[in-house]
Amino acid sequence: MKNHRCTLTYTLASSFSYICTFTLGLGFMVASFSSHAQLLGQDIISMDQLDLFSLPIELPQPEVSQPEVSQPEAPKLPSSQIDPANTAKALLETGDDALIEDIPDANTLINDVEELTIIGKKQKVVLTEVNVQFGWQALKQEWLLLLSAQQVMQLKLLPITVIEENHLAELQMLTVRIHVAQQYDNLAALTKLLAPVGAKVIERHHVYAIQGSDDKTDSADSQTEVNIQPPSSAHFEQPLKEQPLKIGIIDTAIDHQHSGFNHASITTKRFVDSNLIEPKAHATAVIGRIIGQGKTVTPLLTNANIYAASVFYQKDAYSQSAPTLALLQALEWMLENNIKVINMSLAGPPNALLEQALQRVREKGVAVVAAAGNAGPASRPLFPAAYASVIAVSAVDKNQRIYRWANRGKHIDFVAEGVNVATLRAGNKEGIESGTSMAAPIISAAMAILMQTKDLEQSLTSLGGMTVDLGESGRDVIYGDGFLSKKSVLE
Repeated sequence: MKNHRCTLTYTLASSFSYICTFTLGLGFMVASFSSHAQLLGQDIISMDQLDLFSLPIELPQPEVSQPEVSQPEAPKLPSSQIDPANTAKALLETGDDALIEDIPDANTLINDVEELTIIGKKQKVVLTEVNVQFGWQALKQEWLLLLSAQQVMQLKLLPITVIEENHLAELQMLTVRIHVAQQYDNLAALTKLLAPVGAKVIERHHVYAIQGSDDKTDSADSQTEVNIQPPSSAHFEQPLKEQPLKIGIIDTAIDHQHSGFNHASITTKRFVDSNLIEPKAHATAVIGRIIGQGKTVTPLLTNANIYAASVFYQKDAYSQSAPTLALLQALEWMLENNIKVINMSLAGPPNALLEQALQRVREKGVAVVAAAGNAGPASRPLFPAAYASVIAVSAVDKNQRIYRWANRGKHIDFVAEGVNVATLRAGNKEGIESGTSMAAPIISAAMAILMQTKDLEQSLTSLGGMTVDLGESGRDVIYGDGFLSKKSVLE
C-alpha cells in the first residue's frame, strides 16, 4: 500500500502543448469543449473526454513588462508523443521520482475561465462553479472549515455567512460551510480574517467528477505489448462469497426500477440539495458491476447489501459534480452503518478535509477503494485515489493492456478489467462501459469477501497474493501490485 503523498509536477503541462496549436486562446478551447460534449449526449462522462481544463495546460497570465532576454527555442514534441501513451512513456523514462512532488494547493481562483451556473429542478440557479488552478473546480465563494464548537461561536462574529454546520461524530470532525464576500475569496485574505478564530483547516468547497465512459470505441494502450498472464490459481472460498456482506458506494443516484436490480438489496441516501437534479447513470453502471443481473451481465456477488450514497448533481446536460461536503457526509453515513468496504469511482482535487476524513476511515479498519482517474497517463494524480489511506485502482482490457486514459503513478495499487465491459445502464438497459471506475468494483468486491474473516491489512496482503504481476517486475506506476481477474472473484 501507499505510504506517501504525491502529485505530478506542473511542468507536465508541456507534454500537452500540442493542444494549444489548435486553439486561439482559452475561449476557443471552451467552445471546442462544448461542441465535443454535444457529440456524446450521455450522462456518464469521463474527465478526459469532456473537461479539457483537467489537462495540465498553463492558463494565460497578465502581461508584465520584462527586460528582453534571449531564450533558446523550446524543443518541439515529436509527433509520436501526441498519443498520450507515448507521451507518458517518454516522461516516465526520465525516472519516476522526477514526476512526483508535494500535493499542490487547490485554492487559487482562475478568473480567466467562465463560471458555470447550476440550474435546479425549478429552472433557477442553485449553485455556481468556478475554476481553480490545475483545471479543478469549486463552488463560488464557498469554503469549508474544520473547527471546534468554541471556534464556531467566534466565527459567527465575523463578516461571513455560515451556510451550515456538520458534526460528524464518527469522523471526529466539526465542519462549517461558509460563504464569503469577494474581497475575502482568496486564501491569504480569508486566513487573515479568520486569524482570531484559529481555524485548523481552510479549504475551498471543491467538487469532484465521475470516472467512467460509455464510448464503445474506448481502447487500451495499443502501443503496449503484453503477454497475457493466466489468472492466479488462488481463489476466494465459495462459502465466503455466498455470505451476506455490505459494500458502500459513494456515487450518483441509481435507477431503482432497473430489472437487473430486482433481486438486490440496496439502501440509498441522498446528500445533495433537494433542488438539484440527481443523475442516475454512473452508479447504476458501477453497482451493476457488483450485483447486476442481465443477459450480458453476471453479478460478482449474489448476496451483497449495497449502501448507495447519492452525492452528485447534474451540472449541465453532459456532466456531473459532487461537492466535498457531500463526500464527508456520505463517509460518515457509511461508518454509522458499519460498512467495511467503500467504493468511490470519482476524482478531483486534493482537499485537506477529505484527506483527514479518509485517514479517520482507514484508522477504523475500513477499506476505501477509488478509481485512479481517466485524465490520461501524463496527468498529475487525482484524489481521493492518490491519498495514502485509499486503495487506487486502474483499468486494463481483456488482454491485460492498460486503459489508454488511465492515470498512472506510484499511488496505483491494483488493476482490474474495466475496458469495454458489460454492465447495467439507466433506463432498464445494458451496455458497454470503460474507465477506471468500471475496474474499481472488482477490487471492492474482493476486499468485501476477504474482510469477512480478516482485518484490512491482512485482506490487502491476501489480495496481493491473488494478483498477477504485469509490466515491470514488482510494483510499478502502471499496474501497481498487480492484476486481479474477475474470474478469480466469480469462481
